[in-house]
Amino acid sequence: MGSLYLMRTKVITLCEETWALAMKKPNFSEWVRSQLLASDEKRIERDLKATEIWKKTGEWPEWYQ
Repeated sequence: MGSLYLMRTKVITLCEETWALAMKKPNFSEWVRSQLLASDEKRIERDLKATEIWKKTGEWPEWYQ
């Protein structure tokens, strides 16, 4: 993620166990963002399609850049 993205606040509630785990993460917000993106099925499908095109042509599709 670069500076092109507008960051927004989302408050979550953690139990004592999940709070302790979150405190061990150097950048918990970044970790949460990466986990959400990794589970986004549309993004995963788009990434796979772009990778297929790259393997065939050696170039990333324009729409993926």
